[in-house]
Amino acid sequence: MNTVLMVTAVAGTVVGNAYFDNMESCMEARKQVILQPEVTVSCVITNKRKDNSAEVLKIIADALKQAINTTQGTIDNGK
Repeated sequence: MNTVLMVTAVAGTVVGNAYFDNMESCMEARKQVILQPEVTVSCVITNKRKDNSAEVLKIIADALKQAINTTQGTIDNGK
């Protein structure tokens, strides 16, 4: 999915970014941000990736549950 990314930098350090549906809306927002002193703002077309973090966390949680279930009762805790 193509989208437009606005990157805001101060003294060469990226301090923020925002996504827009089109270049026109990004450029309109850029006009307001660029009014701040010593700020660099660029609008670039990018391919925004789907956020898969929820699926990754579920996989990790399932793996941890399986590890816990297979090790229960196998650790000698001194009792």
